[in-house]
Amino acid sequence: MLTGKPISKISATEVKEVLPGIGQGMSTKVHAALEALNQGVKEVLITSGLGKQPISAALKHECGTVVTNE
Repeated sequence: MLTGKPISKISATEVKEVLPGIGQGMSTKVHAALEALNQGVKEVLITSGLGKQPISAALKHECGTVVTNE
């Protein structure tokens, strides 16, 4: 269920269930994440680039959303 709050981790199956409720800007990112997973990528990180050290924080799973096939 979507609550409007950030989700730290979600599976591709769960994403497909909530996709109709995702806003247009995020929907594009989610579709790209699903395509990457379908091509064999292990996990996709969707995060903002505005925080302190955004890339390091995302890679450590300290912020953003991790999308996986699990």
